[in-house]
Amino acid sequence: GRPDLMVGQLKWTKDNRELPNYVNIMNNQMPHTNNWVGVRLHEYGLGRSPIGATVRILYDGREAVLHVVTGDSYRAQHSGQKHFGIGTAKTVDAIEVRWPNGQVSRVKKPAINQYHTITPSKGEAATP
Repeated sequence: GRPDLMVGQLKWTKDNRELPNYVNIMNNQMPHTNNWVGVRLHEYGLGRSPIGATVRILYDGREAVLHVVTGDSYRAQHSGQKHFGIGTAKTVDAIEVRWPNGQVSRVKKPAINQYHTITPSKGEAATP
């Protein structure tokens, strides 16, 4: 997979006057032949934020783990979307999400090279 990058710039003068704002989109055009799987985590009801969740994928006898965090970057924001490169692996055995409240959602045999939306209320994934 080749994630793109979007960067918003807010500019101010020293006397607090706003200057024009910009949105920069960097379209990743690197050639690739490897596979990937993506996960989109969404809130579902009061107190069910994805912040603090742990996403784990199991594939090809391996595992990869990413955490949903906030506040670890200066003037930046992280999404609840995670992207895992799986190299030449052709399948993923499972996606497992451990939500901050301790609930676990599991998706078995998700399709590769696409994103899966997972909510804490269900372990099922919805794909676009």
